[in-house]
Amino acid sequence: MPDFLTAEVKPEKYRFRDERLSNRHRLYGSSCPMVDLDFIVIEYHLKKSVALIEYKHWRGESSLNLQDANYQALMDMADKAELPFFISYYHPETWNYIVYPTNMESFKWILLRTSMTEKEYVKFLYKLRYLKVKQDILDKLL
Repeated sequence: MPDFLTAEVKPEKYRFRDERLSNRHRLYGSSCPMVDLDFIVIEYHLKKSVALIEYKHWRGESSLNLQDANYQALMDMADKAELPFFISYYHPETWNYIVYPTNMESFKWILLRTSMTEKEYVKFLYKLRYLKVKQDILDKLL
């Protein structure tokens, strides 16, 4: 390994992105960090952002560390935009969600780690928009 790649720069973990760009960016050094956004979404209504949500598979919940620099940068971005930022762990077999509020704006909506059924989660998404979900939509869900 070339000596300009320091141990301070984290290696690529999952190998499904364009690894060439990821490796190239590592050449820029540990003083130039970046975070790639795996599955982060902007929930919006009437062309206005209402929340930033990172979706993660439920198996990854045990490794959640909100002090991680990547999460801190995302929280900073959400704070600057005055948006709530949530991390939602989903279970694709049951479509249950575990939702973590991460910044002050998100604590206005939920205070703690909250488990939700799919219907509860969809109601939560509508609530972020100050809307009530229609029953016919809920009837389609688990």
